Amino acid sequence: MGLKLKFGDKYVGILSEISAINDVKLLERIVSQIPQISSMDELRKLYTE
Repeated sequence: MGLKLKFGDKYVGILSEISAINDVKLLERIVSQIPQISSMDELRKLYTE
């Protein structure tokens, strides 16, 4: 829900990528960073680096 509020319909593409993540710690990190990130690229960097 946070992604939809922050990025509108643009979040749909990245949602499938995040849904494939099985690492709970990484998912928690992503969720905790949503308020601070300002772009989808920043979000993607959280789980691709």
